[in-house]
Amino acid sequence: MLYYASYTLLGAISWDLSGNVFLGQLADQMAATGQDINDLPAGFTPQIMLLLFFLGGLTVFNVLPGVITGFGEEFGWRGLMFPLLYSIRPWMAFVIGGLVWFAWHVPLILVMPQSQSLSPTETAANVAILAVGSVCTFTFLAYVYIKSQSVFVAAVAHITLNNASRSFSYFVILENQLLANLSMVIVAASEKALQFTAGIFAFACPRAIMPRVASRGSS
Repeated sequence: MLYYASYTLLGAISWDLSGNVFLGQLADQMAATGQDINDLPAGFTPQIMLLLFFLGGLTVFNVLPGVITGFGEEFGWRGLMFPLLYSIRPWMAFVIGGLVWFAWHVPLILVMPQSQSLSPTETAANVAILAVGSVCTFTFLAYVYIKSQSVFVAAVAHITLNNASRSFSYFVILENQLLANLSMVIVAASEKALQFTAGIFAFACPRAIMPRVASRGSS
């Protein structure tokens, strides 16, 4: 909710609580592939399906399948890469790990259709902003992993972030992509700064993750 509040305050989005704009775009995409958005079981309408998807994204109905699909990703990022980088230098685990995580998602960013055209300068700024945002998000998920010492808990946190963000996106209209990304990073960086200031990240990382690294080295 903090993210969407910041998007709204900075004018990056406007709200369409009816969801008609999203449904209209979805109908056009389906029509282009020969499908009809109204081809639904009896008693269901696109509006009802949208509400179900919205509620599903905020509940275990959408979280549980995501844990299964997201476990492989979290096993690699938090279960393998993070401890290995931390054993070299703690800062590398968060900064380098976050940048590698960002690089992993770059192909997805490139293939996703852009709602707005950006100049080369804006594109470069957008990439830099998203890279910083990835480091912040990676840090949060690493914190979840270290405190819980469970890849499954990190997977739940990961899929919850994704699903909640997607659910609210059904009811907004993107006005400025660059501004939206900037506001997201401002909120994420502010959260991490407050957490560090409050000492939330002052936990015993070595005791939590170094046994895993040591066990790998001795095997």
